[in-house]
Amino acid sequence: MENTIAATIMVFVTIAVGIMSYYAGNNDVNCSYPAFHPPTCSSQPKEIAACDPASLKAVVQFEGAAGNIYGRFAITNISAEACTVEGKNFVRVDYDADLAKNIDVVRAGLSSVQTYTLAPSASIWALIHMPNGPQCGSAINQVTTSYGYSIGAGKEVAFADSTGKSQFIIQACAAVTDRTQVRITNMSDQMPETGQGL
Repeated sequence: MENTIAATIMVFVTIAVGIMSYYAGNNDVNCSYPAFHPPTCSSQPKEIAACDPASLKAVVQFEGAAGNIYGRFAITNISAEACTVEGKNFVRVDYDADLAKNIDVVRAGLSSVQTYTLAPSASIWALIHMPNGPQCGSAINQVTTSYGYSIGAGKEVAFADSTGKSQFIIQACAAVTDRTQVRITNMSDQMPETGQGL
């Protein structure tokens, strides 16, 4: 009799462990184990944490075409866990505004969703367009720029190309009256075609 009871208890314990292992991977689990009855469990999805900059890879690729330069920004989750990134921001263009007073950064499209949840290896994208050698009535300035994105709560990522370079050139007119327009789209979880939305 005692052996039968012990064997029954072991069966229930094994079932309980299996259920907990199944749910615990992606959920917060609470289980109860009434005597001689199957365990009952309730679960809630685990809250997904905000991405840390070290968990993300931010890459930009540029290509020129007939007087235009197009670029694509990508932010990819390179960690083993899902995490969240703010989606309502736009890629930021950083340059010395005291040296270049005639660059107009235009946000093309509306702010995106509040938050993107990035599974491992998942990405979000944005596009950029600028003239390649603007038609200026004055000389051309080579303006050094870099690009960043606020992923949330004071956290930033900086974009680099495939070689690791993080500083780039915008060719802007020297005269303040000659404007150079840089257009950037909102973030999207669908990879856009070059020039789409610009």
